[in-house]
Amino acid sequence: MKKYFFCISAIFLFFAGLIFPQSSKEYKLSVEDAVMIALKNNVSIKRQQITLDAAKRAKNHSWNSLSPAVSVSANAQFPFDSLSDNSTDYTARIGVSATASLSFSANLYTAINGAKLSYEQNKISFDDAVRNIEFSVRQSYYELLYEKENIGLQEQNLKIARQQYENNLAKYNSGRLSEVDALSAEVNYKSKIPSVEGAVLTYKNDMDSFKQVLGLMLDDNIELTGSLKDYLYLEKIQIDEKSYKSSTEKIIELKLKSVRNSLLEKRFNAYTPSVSANLSMSKSSWEIGNDSAKNPSKTTSATLSATLPLDGVLPWSA
Repeated sequence: MKKYFFCISAIFLFFAGLIFPQSSKEYKLSVEDAVMIALKNNVSIKRQQITLDAAKRAKNHSWNSLSPAVSVSANAQFPFDSLSDNSTDYTARIGVSATASLSFSANLYTAINGAKLSYEQNKISFDDAVRNIEFSVRQSYYELLYEKENIGLQEQNLKIARQQYENNLAKYNSGRLSEVDALSAEVNYKSKIPSVEGAVLTYKNDMDSFKQVLGLMLDDNIELTGSLKDYLYLEKIQIDEKSYKSSTEKIIELKLKSVRNSLLEKRFNAYTPSVSANLSMSKSSWEIGNDSAKNPSKTTSATLSATLPLDGVLPWSA
């Protein structure tokens, strides 16, 4: 049954694709438009964006350990035995308590700093991914412009060779040109046909790759509105080498800071105390049903403690 079901489903999908084909879209793209579409649709950019957003949330909430833990509880006690005996002399008790606790140590600084360094590293990686995609799009765009110009040049050469061949063939038929010259013109003309076909095939293949980079469908039609003339005379790009740092250098510096931060965290674990504070408030023993019931009692307590590990100062410890 499963095989029949899969076969019927495949046939249905096939005919559905024939009946309702996906319509292709038309795009007129400048190089800036292509870059914007690529940055919006590219899968690797989206993946890097998710990682960067997670690192940003971790950085923004790295101080959350300073937030106190608060809890509230309530309890009630009813003497069901007295109720079952129809007794009017019973006592029901109700109580409410609230607790707030806070603990922190010197490692809070290293945790916040570590989250900040992690975010900076992910931001550099994201910027690198954006620049790589932008470079790839611009490079492909200019290559396609060149290939398009090359197709026009090859077609023009083919047209000239064909005209030369037809002229030589006419002269040969009229007896004004030798057969060798006519054949030579024919060979020159026909040898240029593969060059045109190869240039067109290369352009189509590179255009398909360009569509994949942009995140578009292969059936979509793209018209490049730019021109190579706009990019032939670019101004000289100057870089201040003293202030310029590559992303690789920045990543290495951040990794070095992360290692130092990790070392500082180990020292804090070994040599600094952890402090905890606790505040507890309770109101209990509301007594109901007994004429001699007492007023509710209140209890408030505060605790402050510090813990210092001795493993870091004992020479025989692990």
